[in-house]
Amino acid sequence: MGGASESGSLAARWIPAPGIGRWVVAVLVLGALSVPSVAQASDWPQWRGPNRDGRAVGGALPAELPSALHQLWKVRVGGGQSSPIVVGDRVFVHARQGEEEVVLALSAATGEELWRHSYVASYAPRTAAIQYGPGPKSTMLAEGDSVYSFGIRERLQALDADSGKVRWEKTFDHLYEEPYPVWGTASSPLIEGDLLIVPIGTTGNEQQGDEGALVAYDKTTGEEVWRVDGPPAYASPVAFDHGGVRQIVTMDDVSFFGVGATDGDPLWSLDFTTAFQQNTPTTVRYDGNFILSGYQWGTAAIRVEPPAKAKGDWSVSEVWKTTDAELYMDSAVLVGDHLYFRSNKRAGTFVCLNPATGEIVWQGPGRWAAYASVIAVGDRLLVLTDEAELKVIAADPSAYRELASWEVADSTTWAHLALSGSRVYVKDEEHLAAFDLASTRVTEAGEQPAATASAKADAAGGSREDTEAVKVAVRAMLKAMAAGDMDLMWTYLGEDFRSYSGADKDVFRDYLGSTAGSRTPSDEMVVEWDGATAKVTGTRWITSAGLDFGLEMLVNKRGGKWLVTWMDFDSRRIHGQE
Repeated sequence: MGGASESGSLAARWIPAPGIGRWVVAVLVLGALSVPSVAQASDWPQWRGPNRDGRAVGGALPAELPSALHQLWKVRVGGGQSSPIVVGDRVFVHARQGEEEVVLALSAATGEELWRHSYVASYAPRTAAIQYGPGPKSTMLAEGDSVYSFGIRERLQALDADSGKVRWEKTFDHLYEEPYPVWGTASSPLIEGDLLIVPIGTTGNEQQGDEGALVAYDKTTGEEVWRVDGPPAYASPVAFDHGGVRQIVTMDDVSFFGVGATDGDPLWSLDFTTAFQQNTPTTVRYDGNFILSGYQWGTAAIRVEPPAKAKGDWSVSEVWKTTDAELYMDSAVLVGDHLYFRSNKRAGTFVCLNPATGEIVWQGPGRWAAYASVIAVGDRLLVLTDEAELKVIAADPSAYRELASWEVADSTTWAHLALSGSRVYVKDEEHLAAFDLASTRVTEAGEQPAATASAKADAAGGSREDTEAVKVAVRAMLKAMAAGDMDLMWTYLGEDFRSYSGADKDVFRDYLGSTAGSRTPSDEMVVEWDGATAKVTGTRWITSAGLDFGLEMLVNKRGGKWLVTWMDFDSRRIHGQE
């Protein structure tokens, strides 16, 4: 791995260094050097909440959790993984509708559309990321009377919060042949004083190479203030007072670094490269140390200390490192003296980690989720998994304790959840829904999403228990496939498995690779019965711009286990198409 020697230790890289230079266009004296103030204590105005740390300043969970949730409203907004943000009586969300990206302002009370702003944004994800669709992925930001969006192709816009009118915008097609990193823009903008800060650039382009910068713009005019050249990033920048200096701390695809908040002056840097160069998690700090984590790399505490002399170098050192837990696309939340997060180990498990030592205090069940967004609300954690399970977990270092769990969508939920007061906002593949956690009323049966496959199966001749077992087998196999655990995947396949085209297991393995297939929403999994054979159709597999694929399977019971015995790629029967 880059950034680690063969023995696993980290190597510090001092700035300036090749690929990281500084270009200060102008120096702007910042006003308030704090996190942007919010209109109301309960607002959720940006990525990971008011302070970008996953903590709900004005959020509230009832002492007695309801057995079922009351859904206030649900509206179709479009695709993408951008999280909703909440300011006062409005919800803003960035989504894709066809070939356009759209910014929507909705009533927080009813979901009614107040205004929309859209623009054409053609984008085709790379093969390995096709199951996540064409975005957008970056979460919007609200500050004062403006909202800011950052599209999948790095289209940066400042919009009037009341009307959606464009105040200024930036595009970078003139700078980069492919103006976005290889997996698409995912970093969420940061406001620091009068500056709006984002990473820009391109990766994975053989002709142009990796080029980019961390750039600060005047949030009102869009004028560039400073720029630090280097590869682009997927991680979202964070501002800290550290070592007596206000600084922006973030990652690009090859390093972890800090620069001066007012002028972009490079301060320190550490080589840091993960598998597929997809550094993503948002940095948190504990006891003066930064927590660094990444895919197939592990988790470490990094001490960064200012120079002893006026013109000396900052020192960067490793306090501890563990490979027993790691972040992937998730981010950790600090509650008291412990970190809580979904670790990518064991095909996804929830863990409590001691940030002083790196010790895993406890971990939940394995194969728990492929992604989870986490909000700390007092001594409890509100957790949304990619499979639309909203959980309340005790922020308790003594044991993993799940206090409640509700199903809140009928498709996958990759977007970070948002919380305002007792209302939680959930973005699934195409919809945005609002739930009131404190309501004594629960959603009536008639208001629930359409019947799931279990209910449909009873009328088709299969028992509810058998249908559930079939669903578990199919979901487990596709989840193993998504995690790249091919050996486990094959345990769910019967020995006589042949695809419709005649391809055998080896051909199927080579074709799919280790990243294909992760979306298996239960309501789209239609199960029909023919004796002891379950025919499963309609399972969404991957989504691309204007194109949906699915799988058709036969599942049989063998030796007490349900196994997939036949599979075919099927795009015609999905969504009733012929």
